[in-house]
Amino acid sequence: MMVGPLAQDIWMLTNVGSEEEITRREALLSGYEDYRPFPRSTLSWCQSLKSMRYMHYLGWVCKRWEDPIFKQTFTHYENISFWEMVMIDFENMARQLQTVREFDPFGNY
Repeated sequence: MMVGPLAQDIWMLTNVGSEEEITRREALLSGYEDYRPFPRSTLSWCQSLKSMRYMHYLGWVCKRWEDPIFKQTFTHYENISFWEMVMIDFENMARQLQTVREFDPFGNY
């Protein structure tokens, strides 16, 4: 059995930023901790995991672009405004990643 970091359990459900998001994250973690302890030091990994997933998803679709069903399903990929939004997303992700502390594999935070 493979076991990954517990941050993988919540990274898609949390966001960086506002007080409202922090309140939501704390409520989620409180419920999570009813079942098992959560190492708060791994929260800094969430934005990296989200960014990596987004890049992998875009690459996955691009690799399959020649499949006719993909061209029908992902018509927005040919629209310049879609790619402009992707670039804005990447810029936002880069800013958010700059606010995250450096990863310490030994958990010294």
